[in-house]
Amino acid sequence: MTREYSAFILEKSLLLGSLGGNQREMDRVKAQKKAAANKSKPKESNTTLAKRKESDAEALRAKQKKKEEERAAAAAATAGEGGK
Repeated sequence: MTREYSAFILEKSLLLGSLGGNQREMDRVKAQKKAAANKSKPKESNTTLAKRKESDAEALRAKQKKKEEERAAAAAATAGEGGK
């Protein structure tokens, strides 16, 4: 390295504080924004949460029942073809 280049790097590092960058500062700001966004969201009450969970479970049960019926129909169709 030349002497001028070394002086330039030293000068730049003194101006910027460190050569490591500002990743920690950027992460801190990002975390603050995320915390602020989560803070502004209304909390879901226990009764609403329970209702939502129950409706989700009911939808899943209906979906499973439909899938079982489709499998039974497909099995019946293949069983009927094998007997011919």
